Amino acid sequence: MMKMNYKKGLLAAVVCALVLSLGTPLISLAQADENSGNGQDNGQNRGANVWCERLTDYAAKFMARVETRRGKVTAQKTGVEDKIQGHRTEIDARLAEIRAKAETKRLEKLDALKKKVSSEAKKTAITAFQAAVQKAVADRQAAVDAAQKAYRASVDGAITARKTAIDAAAANYQVAVEAALAKAKTDCTGTSDAAMIRTTLRAGLEAAKEKLRSDRAAVERVGEKIQSLTDTRKAALKKAQDDFLAALNTAKTELKTAFAADTETASSTDSE
Repeated sequence: MMKMNYKKGLLAAVVCALVLSLGTPLISLAQADENSGNGQDNGQNRGANVWCERLTDYAAKFMARVETRRGKVTAQKTGVEDKIQGHRTEIDARLAEIRAKAETKRLEKLDALKKKVSSEAKKTAITAFQAAVQKAVADRQAAVDAAQKAYRASVDGAITARKTAIDAAAANYQVAVEAALAKAKTDCTGTSDAAMIRTTLRAGLEAAKEKLRSDRAAVERVGEKIQSLTDTRKAALKKAQDDFLAALNTAKTELKTAFAADTETASSTDSE
């Protein structure tokens, strides 16, 4: 239905991309060159400077990739939303076509029925039957439209809420990564202990990634919410159909009663 599974999968992919594709290289950098600051070559200070220079260059490239990836994901989300709206438009068009054809057939059957009767009483009964049927049809259409509108609004709300929560989690992750990088850069200007800087950076990046994972896990899944909404809509549509059939049966009974009464009256008149 409306390809929700695809939508849900895309939202999950956003977070996975940020966690795995973007976060891992930085952690790898934080773990690299464990001996670069141990006093080799020209000493510990030289090792720290080399590592800090690599950090500054890589961090700039990394954050650029973050922005590029988030831009692509935003474009993908927009594309999915456009597809959902297009699918809804197609459904509405088909429903309108079905309703128009059904209305044409009803009118044709009623006209044919009217041509078969000659008494004014029966013609009046047919007119009353037609009005009752039209009201039943209009009531059913209104109920169906209301159920569909409520369903779509709730689905959109669920998707938006999840997207907002995941976007917030991704944004918080980016802020945490930027903070960890900023601290590492600051530490690079104030200490020559590259090992300590790497350890602190690694801890900050790991904490940011774990927080992103926990935030994502806490977000309500759209599929679970949509199933509940689908059940609610299904119940509303069933009630609309049941109410329609009940009204239709009542109209048929009244029509048959009117026809029988007119026939009896005509027979009584002929016998006189």
